[in-house]
Amino acid sequence: MKYFSTTIALVLFTLLSCSQKEDLEPDTPLINEGPFSFFKGLSGSATYADFQPDGTLIYQGTYQFATEDLPKRGVYKIDKNGKLITGFDWTKDKTWWPKKGDFGFESWGRVRTHGDGVLMIGEYIVDGKTQYMIRLKADGTLDRDFVGKLKFNSSIKQIAVTSDNRIFTIFDRNVVKLNPDGTLDDSFVFNREGSFHYGSLHNVVPLNDGKLYVMGGYGLVHGGYLWRSIVRFLPNGTVDTTFSLYEKLEQSIAPGTTGEGYISNAVVQSDGKVLINGKFFRLTNETERDTHYNYINTACLLPNGQIDTSFKVQELSGEMGIWKGLNESFYYSQHFVGFDNSSKLYHADKNGNLLGEYLPDGNFITVLPLTASETLIAGSFYQGQGKTAPVYTPLANLKN
Repeated sequence: MKYFSTTIALVLFTLLSCSQKEDLEPDTPLINEGPFSFFKGLSGSATYADFQPDGTLIYQGTYQFATEDLPKRGVYKIDKNGKLITGFDWTKDKTWWPKKGDFGFESWGRVRTHGDGVLMIGEYIVDGKTQYMIRLKADGTLDRDFVGKLKFNSSIKQIAVTSDNRIFTIFDRNVVKLNPDGTLDDSFVFNREGSFHYGSLHNVVPLNDGKLYVMGGYGLVHGGYLWRSIVRFLPNGTVDTTFSLYEKLEQSIAPGTTGEGYISNAVVQSDGKVLINGKFFRLTNETERDTHYNYINTACLLPNGQIDTSFKVQELSGEMGIWKGLNESFYYSQHFVGFDNSSKLYHADKNGNLLGEYLPDGNFITVLPLTASETLIAGSFYQGQGKTAPVYTPLANLKN
């Protein structure tokens, strides 16, 4: 009888333990595919995304609510455990909405963390007028004081936020700096001395000392068509002449020297070296290969713009992204456009030596390393076929 009672007690304890585990499942990464863990119960897809330092994901895309038949498009916050932060609700403020363009598509755009709020570029209707950037407060309501100070009259292509919440924007082939409250910071005038004419601008990377890297297409006004793909500007907007990729090129690689080359993004290391990411050519070495097909996607520049020849360059095809890692390491991705619409993620040390490569079924938007062995990734990752459509998730955990 004593044995029977003990057995019953063990069975009841096991059942209770399983029940408690079921309650914790939505917040716990339980679905493992190789090095990736996906959060059970989290369905949706991120189109644009940004991480807060604590691992909170802010993304524009879709989220599947239990009460909805289909995922609902909007802007959402997910904590690092895969749980929706319900205190942020963009739907409760009915004074703004995304503008509908051709074919009825809503004009959502990139999102960036800004203090305790969220910056969003795109096209949004506020008081009957089109705004090309808005800010949402911590609870998801519109920051009308911020929006009321903005003077943009055309679409914004890119946005970056500094450590003190100042804002750099690319619009109309120009770079504009804003104060944290949305007012113009007129201490910065892009290309102040007018030494460059410039075409397309791709991205901006602000530094803690007030300087700014801008990637795009530049030509010298008084020097013919000497195209440059990355320029460093001083805090007032003048060109920093101590950094010059073109003059320091030494026939090693040639980003942007032809119409086919470009630099799309950059990561600055603590020693001032600049990891560049995009598509450019190797002009020398491996001469047995046709240089028109010898693309380099990731390389390193010294603080003066000279090519770091000790860095192991990466030759890959497809669109790319690059993000900071821990201990001077970095992550970069390869997006197979037109192949299977998926991405591959690579992890390398500061010298370009490969530490790992990962291939989930989906696309990367951004990456946030939490510890030496754990990294959050955001994007759109395939989870299987649902009743009426494929199921995706916007967040995954990578065990390095």
